[in-house]
Amino acid sequence: MGLLDIVDIHPDRLPYFPTISGTRIPLKFILDLFGAGLQPNDVVEVFPDVDINVVLLIYNNRTFFKKCLKALKLVSVRRDILCGIPTIRGTRIPVHIVYDMLDSGYTPHEILEEYPELSLSTIRGLIRYRSILEPIVSRIRERVLAEEE
Repeated sequence: MGLLDIVDIHPDRLPYFPTISGTRIPLKFILDLFGAGLQPNDVVEVFPDVDINVVLLIYNNRTFFKKCLKALKLVSVRRDILCGIPTIRGTRIPVHIVYDMLDSGYTPHEILEEYPELSLSTIRGLIRYRSILEPIVSRIRERVLAEEE
């Protein structure tokens, strides 16, 4: 299991909070418990639905998962906006569109010309956290498109 396989955002389950895949438990809750000094076995007692191996993976990679939470603040997944396709928070612009534009050679300033409602800092954040966001966004997008069929 890869690190990013643990993180999910589901439009029908806490759409603003990244959760542990397959649960309704926000990743932030787990990280907060570690921050309060709890150990992995303690966390499993609090959340018995979470596998100890997942908890250990989060514990051993706390810095990475904190970075995930920061990255995912840029993204919104809501059923009432594009049927749950991940968008840039506060807009109706799909995240994958910005990545497609970057792959096509657009500069951040050219993207701003096309989407003036974005800010340069948002585009830079999408670029900075691309290695985290793109796999999660792609997985969610594929799931939503499969549900629509």
